[in-house]
Amino acid sequence: MNTLPDELLLYILDFIPDNQTALTLSKTCKYINNLFHKNGFLKSLSTTSLRYDISDFSNMNIKHKRTLNMFHIYGIKDPHLWLYKWPKTVYFVSCNFYKGVIDPYTKVDTENLSIIDYNKHKLIINWKKFPNLIYLNLECDDVEMNGIEECKNLKKIVLKKSTTTIIKCF
Repeated sequence: MNTLPDELLLYILDFIPDNQTALTLSKTCKYINNLFHKNGFLKSLSTTSLRYDISDFSNMNIKHKRTLNMFHIYGIKDPHLWLYKWPKTVYFVSCNFYKGVIDPYTKVDTENLSIIDYNKHKLIINWKKFPNLIYLNLECDDVEMNGIEECKNLKKIVLKKSTTTIIKCF
């Protein structure tokens, strides 16, 4: 019989740093396992175009929206359109953005954004949708920086183009 309230068990889950630890805790008893699987427990999700169907990734995003704090997305077409809730840290690697545009549906809570994209188009990011951005890492051939001032909390920008690296700290 469970003597701790569900809210407290889920609150404890917020302090668990990684998927493996959360999974290990979920296996301590049947009650906690059911609670975590019902409410979500994953801390990070990683997907590639070869590994998962994007709809499966999207469903995992919805199921674990309360606990997710990191995405690693590799080679997905327009991944920003599939994200239900953006976590604190997002890595886009070799993703294909339609006409180079990254424009989430709503403002996001993302604080760390890394985009590695060496396609031949200019990246155009709707900076208004990233008001909480603290760290930005861009590895690309060209990026539109107009509007970056919308990111009021920005502390560090790393721009890499082939052999050139520019680091700007605020």
